[in-house]
Parts: sequence; C-alpha cells; structure tokens
Amino acid sequence: MPYEDFDIYGREHDDGSPFYLHDDDALNNSIVLWLTSKKGDFILDPEEGGILDHYLFKNMTLSVIEKLQFMLMNAIYRKFSNIITLNNVSIVPDRSSRTIKIDIYYTSLLSNKPKLATLYIDEFPEINYYKYQDVEYVEDNLYNFVVLKSPSLPGRKLTYNIEQESWTWGKYKLINLTTSDSRFGDILAYING
Repeated sequence: MPYEDFDIYGREHDDGSPFYLHDDDALNNSIVLWLTSKKGDFILDPEEGGILDHYLFKNMTLSVIEKLQFMLMNAIYRKFSNIITLNNVSIVPDRSSRTIKIDIYYTSLLSNKPKLATLYIDEFPEINYYKYQDVEYVEDNLYNFVVLKSPSLPGRKLTYNIEQESWTWGKYKLINLTTSDSRFGDILAYING
C-alpha cells in the first residue's frame, strides 16, 4: 500500500504545484507533523496531538530531558508501532541558541531501512527543508539560468556541498558545475558578489 502526503513545510515545485512525498518520506513527514501538532489540530480527533505542549516553557534540565525522551518514545511507539520500529530518541539542547533538537531514529517497515526524523522546538535555525533540484546546465546555459533565477534567491550563496558532492545554490544542485567550467568564475562572481 503506497503512502503519500503533502509536504508540511509548504514546499512547492517551480510551477506552484504542491510537493508530494511518497512512502518513507511521507512517513517521516507524518511523524514530524504529529509531534509538532497542537491539541485540536486534527478535526476528527480533537484530543490527538499536543505531544510536546507539556514541555513548553520548561527548563531543560537533565531530568526533564530524560522524562521528555521517555514520553516521546512511548508516544511514538503507541502511534507508529504498526509502521516503524523505534530505535532511539536523542534530545540535544543548544543553550546558546535556545533551541532543542530532537532526532528520532527508526527503521521503516515499508522499506526495512534505517531512517531519521529531525525536529526543532523553540527557535528554528535555518534549515534546508527542501530536496535539491538537479540543474544539468553548463557554461553559458548555466550562467543564463543563474541570471534568470537570482531574483528568487536573494542572499543565497553558491557553495560546495560535501554531502551532495556538488555545488549548491539555494534549492538548486548544479550537478555539472566544476571549477574547470569556462564560466565558473563569472557564475561565482554573479552569485556571491
């Protein structure tokens, strides 16, 4: 049985159509949505949700973090045990930015692969919640693409992403761009100023 869901971060394609997630991505999406929901968010079940509400405005001492971790593991197990095997929940407070990062490590029973769902509570750091779109252009075509798209990406820099093994610019992965490209210097100067 295939699973699909709308993206909870409101991502959309260039043509404005909604971003659909399928199978494991949809499952990950639903875990994060459920954990960050509030009581009353689900119209047909107003008692559902609000898992993290009890911990709002609490000092994140070690004992509170341990209780939160235990509560999250129980809640996730009760809600998703028919579709995932929960491996661990990691809670990491960052006192300097006043954020709490929660990593949920699980194995999806859809694909039998280990997965990770990450969410932040309190202040949200800038995170790329999108999947990169591959751009295959090179040289003049890539330069023209950059000029065309630059108004929609103000302040975004061209950087080399080691994880993606490619140059990235906002939501775009420039898969064929190399430093030997004849327009590399022009593209770098145009984007990064």
